[in-house]
Amino acid sequence: MSDNSERSAFFEVYREYFIGAYSDIVVFTSEKPLMVLSEFESAFTHLMKYEMGQEPDANLKKAKGHIFRAALDCYKMLWKETHGIVSEIDLYRGAYEGKESELLEKLQKRDELATAARYAEHNNVGSEDIKVLKLWRDAAGISWSIYKSVNKTAMKKLKRKAKHEGWFRSYGFPAIMCVAGIIGGYVLGKFF
Repeated sequence: MSDNSERSAFFEVYREYFIGAYSDIVVFTSEKPLMVLSEFESAFTHLMKYEMGQEPDANLKKAKGHIFRAALDCYKMLWKETHGIVSEIDLYRGAYEGKESELLEKLQKRDELATAARYAEHNNVGSEDIKVLKLWRDAAGISWSIYKSVNKTAMKKLKRKAKHEGWFRSYGFPAIMCVAGIIGGYVLGKFF
């Protein structure tokens, strides 16, 4: 690959994938992920070596590799961070601010993309295939859009209601039936 096309590839990964993913994960977690910062620092170091003329081809390629891994890590972290609440939304669909059919479609698409991303990543270990970044970006993007469409207050209320209903089914109703049975047995014992 020529120096110019490698340079274009580096900046494409940086602009199109890393910047958005990094800002999303920092906003979502309110912290800067150490592994991503380490990859970013390594990319910067190789970029400076490239600029100083030290093995320019090798250092530009290494810088691109580090920024690629940083972007990939960001997407996977965003996926992981949103996974919990997005997985729960299937149980508490009333907390989703949108059509249920739209939610189900998004959940299915999200899972398909994540599976395809993981499969592509597994088949391209060691290479920097943009297809892998695109798949993870799309999967994390859907997960992020679902997360943003969840009414957190409604989610808490639905969880609380489910907890109380579960308690009643598990403990309250059996206790009431037991007391009713004892009273009924006592009353029937008086007449017979």
